[in-house]
Amino acid sequence: MPTRAIALTVLALLACGCARRGPAEPKGLPGEEPADGPDELTLSYRPPAGAKATCPALMETLVSSVGPDRPLEQTLGGERVDLEEVTGVEGSVRAVKLTFGETLWTVSFPMPAPGVRDLPPAVLAGRIAASGKLLDGTSDGSVTQTMAAWVRQFDATPGWPERPIRRGETLPRPLRGPGPPGTGSTLEAAAPLTLVGYARIGGRLCAKFRGDIDGHLLYAAPGGKPGETARSVLRGTSWLYFDVETGLRLGALHRLHYALPLPGPKPGPVPEFRATFRSGPCSYAAP
Repeated sequence: MPTRAIALTVLALLACGCARRGPAEPKGLPGEEPADGPDELTLSYRPPAGAKATCPALMETLVSSVGPDRPLEQTLGGERVDLEEVTGVEGSVRAVKLTFGETLWTVSFPMPAPGVRDLPPAVLAGRIAASGKLLDGTSDGSVTQTMAAWVRQFDATPGWPERPIRRGETLPRPLRGPGPPGTGSTLEAAAPLTLVGYARIGGRLCAKFRGDIDGHLLYAAPGGKPGETARSVLRGTSWLYFDVETGLRLGALHRLHYALPLPGPKPGPVPEFRATFRSGPCSYAAP
């Protein structure tokens, strides 16, 4: 396999997530059931100690590039099961254990680079405020945790206000965080959430939000001077579902589109990535 093709394969695997070309934009999470709900509601993160959400998840990547050797198109995909467990309650703050499950690669064409293996699970222990914000967390520093940081930031809440949210209202949500693992890039984007209605996920009433992601990935310019920064456009659409009673996220679907150059001293073909991160429908277990 040519060196550039191997590098592209590894980058695609680490950047994982993706939508195949062709299908119309989804209107929500597969398996959701439309539901009626109030015209306004107050959301907060308030699950009891011992509550657990179990979420089957999927990442898919389609990466394509036209280079001097040949056109390249590769699909990679992986499945996992994520857990969110409330281990304690102190006032309005919950202690949580977030498990980013073992990723099992289920789709690969052509085959990935030699030595690429399934990723083991990773656990983040932290605290979540009533607003839904993750206050802190202890990372194990693994490759899986690095990938989890890239994927999870699209699930972030904007910080629920203490007042009611009206149907059709949009809440600002800036995203500032890591870019796809292995690229050395960072994400800067606006990703506001709009309350569009309600749906039942696993039989539980959830507030349904749509997010439109508009931003950039910032990275070191290939062949540029030290410290010189380049940027590529990132666009996306999200659908997020939060349990009305507990504030737990019980489903998410993100579709992203961006391009990033391969690492190296010389500029070359810029691969295009179309990504899908899907979590849920999740199941809720009361203590």
